Amino acid sequence: PIRPNLETSKIDSSDTSSKKQSNHSRFFVYKRALNMDESFGTRATQENAILLFNLALASHLLALTGGLGKTKLLNMALTVYGRASNFLRADMDDDDTYSKKTTAFHVVALNNVGQIYHELGQFKSARSCFRHVSAALDTVEDQDAIDGRERDGILLNIMTLKQPVLAAAA
Repeated sequence: PIRPNLETSKIDSSDTSSKKQSNHSRFFVYKRALNMDESFGTRATQENAILLFNLALASHLLALTGGLGKTKLLNMALTVYGRASNFLRADMDDDDTYSKKTTAFHVVALNNVGQIYHELGQFKSARSCFRHVSAALDTVEDQDAIDGRERDGILLNIMTLKQPVLAAAA
């Protein structure tokens, strides 16, 4: 299964400046790089997808520091997250086990893509991503890939971007 590297990829949230709050601080970004281990077998597409996810994540996190080129970095991250997902989609077969293993990957990638769309003001695209995340999150069986705090952050993203239900006027 796709597992995050818990040892080397922790992002210290205290590094962000508290002087300047932007929209992204209200939304959860999955910040752990993914790790390849022996359980992957020899599927090169999985390895490529993980490498691309980690590249997209690096661009995404760099953009969120608020430096110059933020929009360019976010757009690059969108493209690379998409390519990572496409690698896995193209390689999917009827093997249900393989399909389940990739669900966590797609949930965290779509979560991050939704956050980028929201950051870029593309709210319709963000809501679409989070609808897909919502549908897939309950099927994630690999609890190591998405821990409780991360699951809560993803759920908060889903709830925050829901369309409000308005009562009919009397």
